[in-house]
Amino acid sequence: GGLPDMAELEVTPSAAPATAEGAERRRKKRRWEDASDAAQAAPGVTGAPLLGSSAEAIERARQLAAQKSMEFSGGAAAPPGLPPPPPLPVPPAPALGGSLPAAAPGPAQVLTREVEINSCRNKATLTRKSTHEEIREATGVVVMIRGRYKPPGDTSTDERPLHLFLQGDTQEALDQAEARVRELMGPPPLPPGAPAAAD
Repeated sequence: GGLPDMAELEVTPSAAPATAEGAERRRKKRRWEDASDAAQAAPGVTGAPLLGSSAEAIERARQLAAQKSMEFSGGAAAPPGLPPPPPLPVPPAPALGGSLPAAAPGPAQVLTREVEINSCRNKATLTRKSTHEEIREATGVVVMIRGRYKPPGDTSTDERPLHLFLQGDTQEALDQAEARVRELMGPPPLPPGAPAAAD
């Protein structure tokens, strides 16, 4: 009642392909093989006509290339055996006295402004992406960080001090965005040696 012994099993000839043709049919087709072999293997597939030899395929490809060349070059005659290309459509001219189509609007005017934040106390808040998003949603002005932080006493001129670059469509939007930035900046820093304000 157990499994049969491996020595008792026989391989019957019917399990293996009877001919070389059967073995060829089971072999997986590769993409570089002849297209006519693929078309013969899948007779239900439509597409390019089945050609008997590669010479016929080359000749048909030459004919199609000549036809396309004539179409693109505006040639008057098509190669023999192929129909001439259809004429190109001509758009109608505008009626006299009628209005011309409206011109596409030009690019919107972009206004910019810069606000220096290098010496303010709230640089961390002003350089956060969330703060820039809040200002953009409220005013429509895009805020970008430019320059680099320069500590007090740095006199290098290689780069500008840290500042915000504001970019908007209207002067009013820029004014609103700048007011919001200045509000977030807080009071200006005290000059060195000035007495601290009493609370």
